[in-house]
Amino acid sequence: MADHRVTSDAYAAIPRASVVIPTYNRCASLERVLRALGQQTVAPATFEVVLVADGCTDNTGAMCRQLAPEMPYDLRVIEQENAGPAAARNRGVYEARAALIVFIDDDVVPDERLIEGHLAAHTRDGEDNIVALGPLLPPLDTRLNAWGAWEERSLCGHYAAMQAGLWQPTYRQFYTGNASLYKRHILAAGGFNTRFLRAEDIELGLRMRDQGCQFVFLPEARGWHYVHRTFASWARMPVAYGHASITMGRNHHTGEVANLAREYAGRNLPTRFCVRLCLGSPARVALATHLLHALAVASWTLRISVVTYASCGILYNLRYYMGLASELGGRRAFWDWIHVSRSATGSPESYDTLLVLTARLLGHQSGEQREPTELGVGV
Repeated sequence: MADHRVTSDAYAAIPRASVVIPTYNRCASLERVLRALGQQTVAPATFEVVLVADGCTDNTGAMCRQLAPEMPYDLRVIEQENAGPAAARNRGVYEARAALIVFIDDDVVPDERLIEGHLAAHTRDGEDNIVALGPLLPPLDTRLNAWGAWEERSLCGHYAAMQAGLWQPTYRQFYTGNASLYKRHILAAGGFNTRFLRAEDIELGLRMRDQGCQFVFLPEARGWHYVHRTFASWARMPVAYGHASITMGRNHHTGEVANLAREYAGRNLPTRFCVRLCLGSPARVALATHLLHALAVASWTLRISVVTYASCGILYNLRYYMGLASELGGRRAFWDWIHVSRSATGSPESYDTLLVLTARLLGHQSGEQREPTELGVGV
């Protein structure tokens, strides 16, 4: 495994924060991120940047070696064989010299006050148990594709709800595109689970919640999200999140999965109709995916955004529930589960029935009661 580092003379001083950035073949957007980190309002010696190039086959290593002398902060570059985002973040955390970790993705351009905002959220003595969540906002200087715009619109809706006090941030908003916490919490939780290729940050957030971490939202620590997923990549994402939601539940979190069934009733009518019509039929899912994709592209081209957002929302949720159902045992098991959940709001006994069924679907002997969560992974 190759391990190359680019450092400056600032290496001798221990910074207050280590900015950990995993990257894979996004050289162009990464350069923009690194240059924006050079424009922060805090002193450059306050933080270092630990970049983990996870099996990159583009020009990432050479670009960073050329850029490093220009940057006012200490840039450390670690090149390794491709092992996935969880392994790359674990490597970055392990190599970080600071007690405080700030996670940024390679397509998230930090606002000039991002590092300042994260530093202000934490005590200097490292004794707090805060997980600080900064927003991932749509860039102001480019028009995203249809599904990227829908994704950002959904995130902005979550941020507005948190700012309005409608619900508090939870582990479900622990997106490592823009977040900070002390290194000791990550190590105490066992780091990112490398078996997760998607939702590895949310899964770690769940374990950190269980060990007493508190999640706070930092609207001032803004990151501009230049998300440019292909449609194929985006369409795989909700399926993976559905699988991950059930996998997390199997680790003694029956109540979390039971709450996902209760949240289904809150989905809009077109979404529930599409899920009812297509779930369990690969041919119908494929046809719905094709038609909704075409509708989203056409409406986005014509700037009929309301149609675009509706199409993407239905499609995302259809594929999310497809992932859930496949992990729960198929179409019949999924609908039995949803049917039981509909009566689980009337009494503690009915909720216990849902927990027992959920536990059986997860392969547990018995359920466990947990407080309902405010927001599922599906949106």
